Formats: sequence, C-alpha cells, structure tokens
Amino acid sequence: GLEDIGPAAFSIDLDELQDGLAQMQLHSNPYVRAQMPNGQWELGLNFDDINECGLQRRPKVTKTFKEPPSVMVLIDFFLCYRVPIILKLYCFALSGYIYLGSHMGNDITTSNNGSFFKPQWLRINFIQYSALGDAAMWVLM
Repeated sequence: GLEDIGPAAFSIDLDELQDGLAQMQLHSNPYVRAQMPNGQWELGLNFDDINECGLQRRPKVTKTFKEPPSVMVLIDFFLCYRVPIILKLYCFALSGYIYLGSHMGNDITTSNNGSFFKPQWLRINFIQYSALGDAAMWVLM
C-alpha cells in the first residue's frame, strides 16, 4: 500500500505557478491584442482565464474565455444576474405596496387604500401594474 513507499516530497516552481499573474501584469485588457513575450499576439488575461486553465489542467496559462463586446456585455450581465435583480425589484414593489397603506404620506396617496389583504384604490392599481411589469420583464429576459 501507500505506507511502503515512505513520505512524499513535492517540488513547485513558483515562476511557472505564477505565470498567469505575470502575463496579466504585462497585458490584462481582454478586448485588445498585444504581443506577449512568447512572440504571439494574444488578448489580455483575467482571473477567469487563470481559473479555467487550472480546471482544464492546461500546462500553460492561455486565454480561454472571449468576453462579449459592446452591448452584449449588458445582455450578458442581465442574463447572469436576472434572478437577484428580480428579487430586489420584488422587495422594492413590496415596500411600495406597504407604503401605499401606511398613512405616512398625504391623504390621497397613502390613506383609504385598504388593508394588506383587502386592497382598494391605489393598492389595487399597484398590484395590476406590478403584475404587468413582472410579466413583461420575464418575457424580455
């Protein structure tokens, strides 16, 4: 078994281990090609590339992910973070619904709107507009 071979000794070359950081220091802009010390023109590295190379067990750190250009960055952001964004909007809508019945504003906007479970006037309108907005957001995303 393993007990017969004795203690193991590992040797780690720190220069090779931190090669990705050195490449990032030379060129980290992922949208522009630049000539690297190995003579090749490459896009800049970021930490995602270093992590991917480690997961894929590549011998050298290279560019693995192509960042989306221009407006695609916004679309990618919304697609990745749509659930937290929608949860925050739900919390905002709930706080607005509570405010409409709080009697803390003027009489027209926060009074006579019913209770939490029996809405009237502005609270009913708010529920309807929120439902329409919610449906539109999920269709667009």
